[in-house]
Amino acid sequence: MVHGSENRLMDGILFDYGGTLVSNREADEIFYDILISLNIKIDRQIFASAFAGMNAYWHERYSSLPRGRRRSRCIMENCDTFLLESIGLTSNAGETAAMIEERWSAFDIRVAFPDAVDTLEAIRDAPVKTGIVSQNRMMSSELKNEIKSLGIAHQFDTIVTSEEQGFDKPDPRLFHAASSKLEIPPARLFHVGDIFDKDVAGALAAGMTPVLLDRDGTDKSGYVPKIRRLTELVPMVLSRD
Repeated sequence: MVHGSENRLMDGILFDYGGTLVSNREADEIFYDILISLNIKIDRQIFASAFAGMNAYWHERYSSLPRGRRRSRCIMENCDTFLLESIGLTSNAGETAAMIEERWSAFDIRVAFPDAVDTLEAIRDAPVKTGIVSQNRMMSSELKNEIKSLGIAHQFDTIVTSEEQGFDKPDPRLFHAASSKLEIPPARLFHVGDIFDKDVAGALAAGMTPVLLDRDGTDKSGYVPKIRRLTELVPMVLSRD
């Protein structure tokens, strides 16, 4: 249930993307499943260690590159090759890395949550603007193409990603970028997200009113307003008396 903001009318709502609007698979899960699809069997703990090593390898060599260029196909194949060689798969590691990248999109499948679709449809004609604030490896144009494929792109007035803006959650500058694009002051914006340390903390720092999405009812922070389903937002938006 939402507490404390039912009667606070807002001019806009910002949504987190992965885990809030769409289902989200972790990169290590995707990588492991692709290896299995290539008949490469590896112990989970060994893989977890190798994946952590690959992330460190990427950070050391590529994290300082300009955003939008840090995760090119070539760079990711280099990182994949590093992981494969670290677990002893040195034969044809480059070719295997290329196959991993070719299969990535087929395994990294996102599906819009039903309550997200219902909520966006319910508030479509409400006098509020909507946007997405995502800590995402994609540029905003790439993310827009993805949500077009999900059939929800027309529901948003702006899309802001950390990769494009250069700031990660909870940096308030990422949230302020969305506020500026919508031309709505932060104090007149809700931000809805599922991770307290990123979404709630960032929105609070930006001067917005966060709404914590706790689908599984596992949050112990005591933070309010908090909802279990996105459809609980609808009365907050439509009741403007």
